[in-house]
Amino acid sequence: MDDPEHARLRRMVTAPFAVKRVEALRPAIQRIVDTLIDEMLAGPKPVDLVQAFALPVPSLVICELLGLPYADHDFFQSHSRALLDLSADVQESMRANDELREFLSDKVASWWVPERWAVVDEVPKTSVGKFDKKLLRAQHAAGELKEIGVAPPPVVAS
Repeated sequence: MDDPEHARLRRMVTAPFAVKRVEALRPAIQRIVDTLIDEMLAGPKPVDLVQAFALPVPSLVICELLGLPYADHDFFQSHSRALLDLSADVQESMRANDELREFLSDKVASWWVPERWAVVDEVPKTSVGKFDKKLLRAQHAAGELKEIGVAPPPVVAS
């Protein structure tokens, strides 16, 4: 996607990442981190740091960014985990994708819901280490990505 469409969509999603908004999230993020650390310390040993901490933190922070009620965190967390589970079969990942999309379409604005999910072996980067969207598009066009879900076109209310 190129300008002007890219600029229009970028403006729609930058507000939640403004400095003031991110600073306002600090207490919620601290609570998430503290809770997960407390659960690891109180739980059985040894602990899988990725499963117990590294995977939950980003998805729970995303819940905060999207303004999802705390009661929805378990659903969001389990389906996010299923999407990131590289050992899961494609059907299981597609089911998680479909259920998560349906869930999100009822809770958040349509432009927050991803159009598709794909698995990449490595995030493509430019020579200076930034995310390379052009290379990702080329990999997709060449059929090099393992796509695990394609979203239906958005429904526009009339």
